[in-house]
Amino acid sequence: MTTTTGPTNTPARRPGWLRRRAAWVAAAYLAIVAAAGALIDVAGDDAAWATLVLFGPRWVFALPLLAVGPVVAWSRSRWAIGLTVAAGLVVAGPVTGGTVGVAALARRDRPAVASLRVVTWNVGKAHTSDASRRFLDDARPDVLVLQEATEASLHPVHFPDGWRLHTQGGGVWVATALPARPDGLLTPQELGAWGWAARYVVGTAAGDVRVVGVHLPTVRPGVEAALASRLRDFGPLRAAVADRAAAARVARLWAGNPAADLIVAGDFNTPPEGRVYAACWGDFRNAFSDAGVGWGQTKETRLFGSRIDHVLFARPWRCQAAWVGPAMGSDHRPLVADLVYDPD
Repeated sequence: MTTTTGPTNTPARRPGWLRRRAAWVAAAYLAIVAAAGALIDVAGDDAAWATLVLFGPRWVFALPLLAVGPVVAWSRSRWAIGLTVAAGLVVAGPVTGGTVGVAALARRDRPAVASLRVVTWNVGKAHTSDASRRFLDDARPDVLVLQEATEASLHPVHFPDGWRLHTQGGGVWVATALPARPDGLLTPQELGAWGWAARYVVGTAAGDVRVVGVHLPTVRPGVEAALASRLRDFGPLRAAVADRAAAARVARLWAGNPAADLIVAGDFNTPPEGRVYAACWGDFRNAFSDAGVGWGQTKETRLFGSRIDHVLFARPWRCQAAWVGPAMGSDHRPLVADLVYDPD
């Protein structure tokens, strides 16, 4: 007597050679993106090629997933699938700068001495009054730090009643309804390159806080010169990086070390993965790194975005939420940070 077995739901195994090759392809892709992440972290702002990657469209490292992913999935190789998932996480995190702030996952709701919503925004040369009015009405910041601000550029902006604009020149302004006074200006002559920094003393429930607004030099002219030379001449890029690093060191010394009464915000023109940021600002807490979710890209270009605007602080301040605001006509989006003063 013969017996027959019915069909099973177990998927057919692919040939061994296919699974092995899929695993090798996935491993090679993981090695490439891991090397790219290490290059950005170790040599960004130092080596010319790493600087181009740091300031370029890093999302291109995700494109191979469009080809590798389907092949790996079809191979049904557990090793290949695991390696591909790991590569995707490396691309999303170390390569492109994605983050999931711990404070965003586990917010602490215990009472705080004071809270302060800080917004930094490079208003640029164009923005719409309706969009800025809606944003300010929704966000309701306590302190708004502006860069590239002029009377003409701020004329369309509808500020809430009771707010005052404070300026010392140089395009770095502060708008707030809290008591505030100017406390110093750092000029391009002192920086050694184009850029500005302005310090204001703002009265808060936690006491007087020094709010330093910065707009530091950009590496863009050096990148454009390298691309115009078809990557044959990196001299202008190296010079731009050196000038930018020197200016950042001057700004850091002028602003001071991390302290409870110091908040630094503005357009730093550097992503947090670069060596310049690590050397000059790495000992501050970064609002979006602590409590943001996603990539935090505030500077918009036609092909990609960059995270170059920051709100920095030190304990006992902590950030319980941070996010990027809407597009309002400028080539920068505002960055919003909810800070709380928490002595515990």
